[in-house]
Amino acid sequence: MKKALRKLLGFRSQKPWKMIVAVIWYLLSLAVLILALGTPPPVAAGPYDTGIYYLTALIICLWMISPAIFMSDTFLRQGIPFFRNQTLLSSLAGLMVVFIFFAYLFAAVDSLHTDQYKQALATYSEAAYQTVVDVEGNSTP
Repeated sequence: MKKALRKLLGFRSQKPWKMIVAVIWYLLSLAVLILALGTPPPVAAGPYDTGIYYLTALIICLWMISPAIFMSDTFLRQGIPFFRNQTLLSSLAGLMVVFIFFAYLFAAVDSLHTDQYKQALATYSEAAYQTVVDVEGNSTP
């Protein structure tokens, strides 16, 4: 177990401050996953739209944990060109590719919602924005 832990991002160098940051990041990622999968959609949704909603939540969580997935000393790092080199510039370029991939994946999956759900969400968002504007005292016409 200890040997496997030393392969994870944040634990490889055995520096206490890096390990503390890593534990906080991993716990935050776990909390986001639990909250994302435990929170229902903000508007009434059928089974299809609910599934899409939870799939986008899972994509966000994977996106959040992706640096640890791709930069830990695992078979993934050894098999992917940008991460195999293990230099700072190469790893940053790889993380940018991963960032763009997850952004596109999120947008593509989110666009699969039905038109009815999109309209209900737009109405909900507009009402929430209007409530915030009214609370701040800057009412709009």
